[in-house]
Amino acid sequence: MIPAGMGTKTPTSKQVVLATIGAGVWTVPADFNTASNTVEAWGGGGGGAAGSNSPIGGGGGGGGGEYRAVANFAPGGGTVNYVIGAGGAGGTAGGGGPTDGLDTTFNTSTVVAKKGLKGAQPTAGAGGTGGTGTSHNDGGPGGAGFSGNGGGGGGGGAAGATSVGGTGGAGIAPVGGLGGVGGSPGGGAGGSIGGGTGGTGNPAGGGGGGGNPTGSGGLGGQYAGGGAGGGGSVTPGNGGAGKQGVIVITYLAF
Repeated sequence: MIPAGMGTKTPTSKQVVLATIGAGVWTVPADFNTASNTVEAWGGGGGGAAGSNSPIGGGGGGGGGEYRAVANFAPGGGTVNYVIGAGGAGGTAGGGGPTDGLDTTFNTSTVVAKKGLKGAQPTAGAGGTGGTGTSHNDGGPGGAGFSGNGGGGGGGGAAGATSVGGTGGAGIAPVGGLGGVGGSPGGGAGGSIGGGTGGTGNPAGGGGGGGNPTGSGGLGGQYAGGGAGGGGSVTPGNGGAGKQGVIVITYLAF
């Protein structure tokens, strides 16, 4: 006979989200289960390039961040160092260039989710790829800007656990390109043409929508979506910023 209060414990699924940009230290919970856990990470999305008025042309969209994960991580101590990669800045029509996103890391090299790269004018930035971690999917590349009076390219979608991020649409003469969708499951929608912000994912964000000829590119979606390119004309638009990365730790506690 089992005494009252001494029955079998029911396991509980717990989740920790690390989303503050920059370096941090995670304190391992007392109930952390090394035999049943997953550590997932996304790199920061790249920034979109501004459009140009000389020569006239739309900016390319930035790439979405990579997804990387490991299962059954066993900490070597009571704390773990990590870095949440920032999203890249969008380019400005006044001449400031866009920037790449930054890598997201967990336990230095156990998980490294690579950054999405910045767009140029009119070429697109590549999605994040080549990190470390057992499971992985690449971020979506941005779309190219139109070579002439036209739209900027859409930003690439962030990768998901089961699929790559979507590719940003290319800008065309009258409008910007659609943003790439975030990877499955729970990927955010791509930003609408004309500078729409990429959809918020759970957690893979969509890429920003490309700017129309005189408009700015849309921001990447939360998390890790690439920023879109600005439109190209005599009064070109700015590029959109990429979105930061994130780490999600899920474990079964008893």
